[in-house]
Parts: sequence; C-alpha cells; structure tokens
Amino acid sequence: MARTKHFAKRSRARGSNPPPAEGNPQAPGTSRVRRSNRRPAQENTEAPGPSSAPPRRTRKPHRFRPGTVALREIRHFQKTFKLLIPAAPFIRVVREISNEFSRDVCRWQAEALVALQEAAEDYLVHMFEDAMLCAIHAKRVTLKMSTGAYILQSSFLISKAIASTVPRRHGREVPCRVAPRPFFLSVPQY
Repeated sequence: MARTKHFAKRSRARGSNPPPAEGNPQAPGTSRVRRSNRRPAQENTEAPGPSSAPPRRTRKPHRFRPGTVALREIRHFQKTFKLLIPAAPFIRVVREISNEFSRDVCRWQAEALVALQEAAEDYLVHMFEDAMLCAIHAKRVTLKMSTGAYILQSSFLISKAIASTVPRRHGREVPCRVAPRPFFLSVPQY
C-alpha cells in the first residue's frame, strides 16, 4: 500500500452538503467558492418595529440555590475579624446616648469607642446565635421578633438571678471570698 498524504478534515455545520467523494474533488452540486457558516445579511426595508425583529433567546442569569450564598457569607464572616457595624454611625449613636445621660462627657478616646463597638457586636452575635437556636428548637428556620424578645428577656432574668444570689445583710452586700454560684448551677442538697 502506498503512503499518501492525509489532509485535515473540516467539520461541517448541520444540514450542509455531504463531503465530496474521495476520487472526485469536484462533486456535483459543490463549487470551489468558500462558504461561511454565517447567514447572509437580510436587508430590512420595513420600518423597525416589535413585529419585524426576530425573537432572540436571552440567557437566564446564573442563580445559586436558596441558602448557598447565605452559608458562604456565614463562613466568610466567621473567618474575618473586622468589625461589621460601620464606625461613623456607631460613634454617632454612642455620642447621642452619652449626651442623654450626661452633657459633661463629650470626648471619647478612640480605643474606648473601638472597645465599645467590639463588645456591642459580640453581644449582638451571641444574641442572634441564641435566637437562632431557639428558632431551630421551635422547628422554624426564620427568626421572629418574639424570639429575639424572648432571648433578651431570658438574658435579663438570668443576670437578675445571678445578682440576687450575692449574699446581703441589711440591704448591703457582704464581701465574700468565693464568688456565689448562679441558681442554675447550684446543686440541690438532700
């Protein structure tokens, strides 16, 4: 068998003519003119309007399933340690509250404001964690205002209960060397 040169085969679009026969490079119905896959430009003599334009298929934008982006954001914010509340509005609120209580306190150190903001964000994050646990316990996924109010009320009651376990004598606190245990940690004695 003789060695022959193999030419690269061109891919053809669907619905085009079959490739020419091997022995006959000029098959009937084909010409040597190179044809492109593009459609010839149609001249539109009518006025442009909604009926004359061919319908174009628009691609839908990519969407993640519900909850995927939320979980990604949770992982992102758990890794970072930067503050989430913008500093300027938080400082305005702090100054407004301090002016309500005392007009004398008008200057704040930058470190004090950062410490306040860190403490406030930490408190809010823990409150939302507890509220989410309560919502999951109630077989819900969505947080409700009532859940947040319950968390605030229960934290207030627990802090009040801890404060009431401090031994008192004639309305005054008695100094003690050992810190009293909260009621929910104390073991009943039989």
